[in-house]
Amino acid sequence: MRSKQVTINEKNITIKEKKVFELKELFADISTEADVALKANTASDLTGIVNNILGPNLIKIFPAITQEDIDNAYPSELEELVGAFIEVNFTGIKKVATPFMSMIQTGLQKR
Repeated sequence: MRSKQVTINEKNITIKEKKVFELKELFADISTEADVALKANTASDLTGIVNNILGPNLIKIFPAITQEDIDNAYPSELEELVGAFIEVNFTGIKKVATPFMSMIQTGLQKR
């Protein structure tokens, strides 16, 4: 199991790799909101969506942080927190998917 430690609002948070069923549950909860985010047309739309999706879901994803931690964090700390989550949970997929996609692309070019 991979893990990474980050600091947010002077609090050390350990991000641990989630099991597949945990990731499925998490993404089922936020998939509708993420779909709405992809359809944002203006900066105002995007700001509202980020506040509505990011805030509540950061607390779901990282139970060790509070809304107060989020409100008092630097944007770079939130960026690092989300980046660490992606790195811990999806780096393995990237390692496997990159050569696989390259192999597919090579096969398509030979046609």
